[in-house]
Amino acid sequence: DCTCALTRRRIGPPQRFWFLENVARMPYFSYTTMLTLYESLGWWRCGMDNRRIHFAEEWNELQHLKIMESLGGDQAWIDRFLGRHAAIFYFLILNHLWLLSPALAYNFSELIEFHAVDTYGEFVDANEELLKSLPPPLEALEYYNGSDLYLFDEFQTGRAPRSRRPQIKTLCVV
Repeated sequence: DCTCALTRRRIGPPQRFWFLENVARMPYFSYTTMLTLYESLGWWRCGMDNRRIHFAEEWNELQHLKIMESLGGDQAWIDRFLGRHAAIFYFLILNHLWLLSPALAYNFSELIEFHAVDTYGEFVDANEELLKSLPPPLEALEYYNGSDLYLFDEFQTGRAPRSRRPQIKTLCVV
């Protein structure tokens, strides 16, 4: 069982990553909310491509959240309480930043995303062998290896469509 192995070895429980994935969804919720507001008020229309990309990115983050939940990241009520309240707080901050400057909101979110990437990277570097020995949860297999890659190509804006299809065989994906 992946959860037991991760917790038993004290290598950084999935709770931290569940928290990060909860927060990681908020920029995309915020962006689509604010784009809808701007369009509703007639201020400007950015085009459907931006909205589709943001929705696809949020869908990807949702899949990551489901994977972290399958690893036990949301088992304790205090983790759920803190993660969800931090996410709501972050969402509200991003909406206010967006009203001041959409570029400022993007830049702030980018800083948070860089922190998350660094956190994941440090975790993988410190635990690569263990992660390679553990099977992926069903949610990861269904998302990355399934036949329904709903919106998977939409947020891969720097790649040709269908050029990225990671094969998940263990918890270590590099």
